[in-house]
Amino acid sequence: MQKLISILLCTFFTLTAQARIDEGGWDSGGGGSGYAAEFTSIGRWLAPNIDTVKGLPFSGAQFLQAVDQVKIEFVDERLGTDRSKVYPEQRLIRVSRDVWDTTINRTQINKPKFVLHNYLLILGVDDYNYQWTQIVFDGGRTISAVECSTGFMSSETLNIRWIDVDGDGRGDKFTGTLFISSLLVSAEHPLNITETEQGVVFNWIQLTGGVYTLAPKRSLMQGASFSAPISKIDSYTQDGIPIVKQSGTMSCTPL
Repeated sequence: MQKLISILLCTFFTLTAQARIDEGGWDSGGGGSGYAAEFTSIGRWLAPNIDTVKGLPFSGAQFLQAVDQVKIEFVDERLGTDRSKVYPEQRLIRVSRDVWDTTINRTQINKPKFVLHNYLLILGVDDYNYQWTQIVFDGGRTISAVECSTGFMSSETLNIRWIDVDGDGRGDKFTGTLFISSLLVSAEHPLNITETEQGVVFNWIQLTGGVYTLAPKRSLMQGASFSAPISKIDSYTQDGIPIVKQSGTMSCTPL
């Protein structure tokens, strides 16, 4: 499912970007690549999320207006560790081409988060360490968070967050991210989350099957250290019962 969603999103962004190129587009400095059109298309797709978050000094409509007005320019310069630079007075965002081109950059950046981060900066929002970007994607502020090691692969870690959606200062729902880092590639993916009476189930897909874990809800809400069983699923029986390939223990510590 995660892979299907990623494919659909990539297809959407590519088709939208191509439409903009055919219309004349916004691609400036992109060498005809369409990178700038893709960047702007992602920005337009993100605009409705702005209205779901409390605390931002502008509406989704105002954010969309900025997306339409800001010029995106891809350059060959590295532009520092952020790989981008904003010029609010010029209504300009410059982006290093190597951070966008997956044939050059082995780290698979989260393009929607990268795009949102740069638009927030040009709109005057202090998005240090992507703090506001994460709030927009989570749909609320983090109340507590833990980082977990799966125990299966040293390159996999989970960041699980208990967030405040309605702005009352208390947590309302869980969200989480799977981070994968290796010599070949680095990437992040959202976790599938289901709350049950027994606890909170987190699962994700691997090339060799699925992985799931049942974590204690109270420990997650409090941001406390805990351990939880974790299993790799090889396949399912005809009745839908998972066939466990490997079991282990996931260790989590507060962030």
